[in-house]
Amino acid sequence: MKILIVDDEPDIQVLLTFFLEAMGHTQVVTASSAFEALKIVESSEIPFDMFMLDIQMPNMSGIELCQVLRAMPEYRFKPILMVTAMSDKKYVDTAFAAGATDYLNKPFDELELKHRLGLAERATFHERQVAKDAQTISDTLAHEPLANPYDLSNAVPIDDVNGVMRVHAFESYLKHLRVLQFQKTHFFCGEC
Repeated sequence: MKILIVDDEPDIQVLLTFFLEAMGHTQVVTASSAFEALKIVESSEIPFDMFMLDIQMPNMSGIELCQVLRAMPEYRFKPILMVTAMSDKKYVDTAFAAGATDYLNKPFDELELKHRLGLAERATFHERQVAKDAQTISDTLAHEPLANPYDLSNAVPIDDVNGVMRVHAFESYLKHLRVLQFQKTHFFCGEC
């Protein structure tokens, strides 16, 4: 997996790189700011498979960077893990609303990081499958309409509505809310 770490603290870059390489991830690139990260992303011939973003950075936050990455077609479904000291509910809410896949608070340990990476890898596989299924359904509908146009048995991703989360991101969000004790939280589920 090709991973981009974006954090303005050099010590965190070194620590995350060390952990990732110890787990067998040898394609690790670091950036000290969101602007540097965007330059790296735009000039990279091979797309990144995952992003690890700090929230508090000068000029552009990790949350703003997350939104920019999600607007790029090649990164619509790539895992974005927020790795931050910011633990207030407002940051968690804003990060997931911007498109974060998961949220890891500093300080973290190697086992938790390993677990989160495993979830991200599985989420990537799942997202590719959902996108493939959605494209198949779209292609089929273009040629032959469904007998029952209200058949909702297959999930179709909603990508153009702000604040909509993928299932795996929503699960991670709920885990964080449990920690934050569901402080003034409202959510809606289209298919529960």
